[in-house]
Amino acid sequence: MSKIVATKLCKRIDSEFENNKQITKKLLTHIRKIIDKHSEFLYKSGPFDRIYLKESDLSYVNEIFNIENKEIKGYISEIPFINSKWNALNNPFAFLMLAIMRHYYLDKKENERKTALFFLAIHYYAITHVRLFKFIQKETMEYTINNLSNKHDLKVYGTVFKALEKKLESFHTTYERLLKSDDDKKLVDYLMNLNTRIFQWLRGILNEYVKNKNSGKYFNSAADNPDPENYRETSNISMDISRLVDSITMKITTNPTIFELCEKSAKINQISTVALLDTLNQIKKNEDKRIKVLIFNIMQLFLTDGKNGVRDISSQKFLNYCLLLYNKSNTTNKSVITVKKILDEWLKDYSERYNKTERVATKINFRKALFMYHILVIQYFNNK
Repeated sequence: MSKIVATKLCKRIDSEFENNKQITKKLLTHIRKIIDKHSEFLYKSGPFDRIYLKESDLSYVNEIFNIENKEIKGYISEIPFINSKWNALNNPFAFLMLAIMRHYYLDKKENERKTALFFLAIHYYAITHVRLFKFIQKETMEYTINNLSNKHDLKVYGTVFKALEKKLESFHTTYERLLKSDDDKKLVDYLMNLNTRIFQWLRGILNEYVKNKNSGKYFNSAADNPDPENYRETSNISMDISRLVDSITMKITTNPTIFELCEKSAKINQISTVALLDTLNQIKKNEDKRIKVLIFNIMQLFLTDGKNGVRDISSQKFLNYCLLLYNKSNTTNKSVITVKKILDEWLKDYSERYNKTERVATKINFRKALFMYHILVIQYFNNK
């Protein structure tokens, strides 16, 4: 049993932690900047875009830990079972992050370990995406994501970021025993299992995408179909929508903010419950007329464009549909644009915390939490 990683590489990294007390702050700041830079793609509903990590994004970690790739490659070459031709295992950045994660794990610094793992996962995700998705037809991918079953994390959690975050929680719980080992085989297995899990995840989406592409299936809203029957159906539904919007708007504006739904929306999107609650209360306090406009456009999207029934508002289908539409970028749908415009205006008008933060990812989380509360409260009052 060889112990090159633990006795040489990890020991080397441990010494850097010991000698530089600012090293964790530098590393976490760097990783958060990388996540912020790619937040537009990470917060989409599916793998529509490639994430390009520059060589400098990775090499800066070497700089922080005062270690060159040449030295790391030397340690890798000493591991007896690794063939120099195996590209997946001759990855100095992966081994450097492995040593960093192991340090945090043994030191019981869970938040730091999770952040380091997420950075490595983005690295693997970027490599795998380029390998699997040579060309993406946007409409087919939208159809694919919209029609995934609930066994897919993207369907359940709504964004690449959230799905990846949940996968990493499950992954580490399953394989943490490998990370605490000093056996090279087990530590290398930790890396390989992570790489494999991300590959299998994206490969599963690719399989559905290819199946839909070969069948000619793609996302198409009712607005794209000029069939007169559709217009008659839309006309008949419009009165139902109007009555429903009036009823739900009245209930939202005359009842207190539903704290449980506010807390759920805030926690899912990792923002302050108090900050979201204050924003919602300010919107209600000012009797903002945009509440009705927002609800109308959400109902219009779900009932008319999505060809769903009123009874479907009470189902998980309503939440999934709304979150999928929200996560679409570069959309030309006027209702989606209106909804996002209102959310942005509300946050600028009524959220002190939102206006103070400079992190793009945090701003995205605020807006999504505000949207999520409203679709949850629509469902809540529709059932009353």
